[in-house]
This record gives sequence, C-alpha cells and structure tokens, in this order.
Amino acid sequence: MLTAEELQSATDRVVGRAYWTYEEEVVGVGEHYLRSGADGVIGIMVFGCGPDSVMMDMVKRQAARLRATPFMSITLEEHTAEAGIVTRLEAFLDMIDRKEK
Repeated sequence: MLTAEELQSATDRVVGRAYWTYEEEVVGVGEHYLRSGADGVIGIMVFGCGPDSVMMDMVKRQAARLRATPFMSITLEEHTAEAGIVTRLEAFLDMIDRKEK
C-alpha cells in the first residue's frame, strides 16, 4: 500500500499536477510499480476512450522510457472475450519467464 506522499511523488515524476480525479491513483501507482523491481506490471482499464486511455498511455510511455519492467495494458468492455484475455496474460507471463532465464 502506498502512502499519500509516495503516490503524489510518483505522479509528479510523470505528469506533475494531476488533472483527472483518479489520475494520481492510475499514473502514480503505475509509476511506483514500474520502478519497484516487479517482474511485470499489468494496467487494466474499461473502454479505450476517455481519461482512462490517456492515463494508461502515460504509464505505457513511462514504461518505455524506463525499459526495466515489462508492461501490458488490457482494455475491457462488454464484448471482451475471456479467452482473449487469458491468451494475452499467458503470453505476457511467458515473456517474463523468458526474460528471467
């Protein structure tokens, strides 16, 4: 669990002042875990439009800049097939396993 200060600090490193209500949670937590030494980070958002897509793109760009932790985003909607998500998760875990070997 992140403290409010850790969350604010992580958000500041990526965007400075947060604009959207949950930007601090999405971008700040993404930034924190990208730098934490985690094996991988998965960002989940609902629909590919609106503020969520912009915030997830910020995290995705930060992951590309840092080049340390694999990052994958998953977009869910009412038509999302479970099999497709399972396949993507399995592929992501396989990639992490190959990276560690």
